[in-house]
Amino acid sequence: MMIAVCEEEGLTQAQFIEKLLERELTERGLIDVKTSHS
Repeated sequence: MMIAVCEEEGLTQAQFIEKLLERELTERGLIDVKTSHS
């Protein structure tokens, strides 16, 4: 499972889900990662 792989990389399940959501929103154009951190 993808979650198991991410845990091996030091990510918790919560962090993994957060990254998935952020990527999903970015792909839909709801947020812009480049501008949200500036």
